[in-house]
Amino acid sequence: MNFSIDAMYKASETASIGAGYELLSGTAYNEDEKNNSFTPFYGTNHKFNGFMDYFYVGNHINNVGLHDVYLKGNIKPGKVKFNAALHFFSAHRDINADINKTLGTELDIWCGYNHKGQVNLDFGYSHMFASEGMEILKQSGDKSTTHNWAWVMLTFKPTLYEQ
Repeated sequence: MNFSIDAMYKASETASIGAGYELLSGTAYNEDEKNNSFTPFYGTNHKFNGFMDYFYVGNHINNVGLHDVYLKGNIKPGKVKFNAALHFFSAHRDINADINKTLGTELDIWCGYNHKGQVNLDFGYSHMFASEGMEILKQSGDKSTTHNWAWVMLTFKPTLYEQ
C-alpha cells in the first residue's frame, strides 16, 4: 500500500510553503507468513522520501515500510530560487522488539539560478540525522557518523531554431 498527501500554500508572489505525508506499507521483523511491503516497480530516486534515497534503494525493499512526514518551502526573488525540505522518518511496522520506530530526520536544501531560460545552475546539500532505528534497519554504519551529500547540476537548453 502507498498513500500520499501533499499541500502547498502560496504565501506571496515569490514564496510558498507546504507539508505532506506518505505511508509505504511494510512487514514487521517477526512476520514470516505474508509480505506486506510496498515496492515500487521502477526507481523514483530523489522524487520521494528525501534526496538521500535511504528508502527503496539498496536494502530497503520488502522491509518495514515507512512514514514520511515533511515540511517544505521555497522562495524565488528573481532568477534565483531557494528551496528546503525537512523529512521526519519512522518505520511503518516494528523493526524489532527493543527498537523505537523512529528512523531519523533528513534536511534537504537546494537552490538554482536560471539564465534566460536556457542555462540553469542548481546545487544542493542533504544531511541525515539518523536514529538507532536506522542503524538497525540498514545493518551498517554508526548513527553518530556523518551522513550527507552535496551535488551540482548544469543544464543547458539551447534554442536551435524558432518557427
